[in-house]
Amino acid sequence: MAHSIVVSGLIAKYSELSSALKQHQDVMRQMSADLDHIAVTIKLFDPDLDLRTIKITNHRIANGWFEHGEVNRLLMDVLRTAGKPLSTRQIGEAMVVIKKVEVDGTEGWDSFLKPILGAARRLEQKGTIKMVGRVDGSSRGAMIWELA
Repeated sequence: MAHSIVVSGLIAKYSELSSALKQHQDVMRQMSADLDHIAVTIKLFDPDLDLRTIKITNHRIANGWFEHGEVNRLLMDVLRTAGKPLSTRQIGEAMVVIKKVEVDGTEGWDSFLKPILGAARRLEQKGTIKMVGRVDGSSRGAMIWELA
């Protein structure tokens, strides 16, 4: 029986996701087995250690635009140099010039600005910078930042 273009596309996507899910499940099973082997080995050396006390380390996915810690430094440098409040986008545009990179399209800008916005929010929580408004005055406009 012939399928419509929509159904054919959905079948192909279903097949693709099912395959990816199976691969990830295989990786998770292997990791679980590896953890079990490591736990047994730890118990050989320290039978009294409660494995639940071992802190889980967060695995950070590296951002392709910035080195570790670079966003905070550049953000602060840009705000100091500007001497006036800047929007997240203006900060990003200044960083593009400093880093000598090209950012194309909406997706490119979204991925470039995401770590900048995250850093700005963390610096705001620390009291280093503050949000002083929004570009268009609405609740959904771009944030404007300045040194605290």
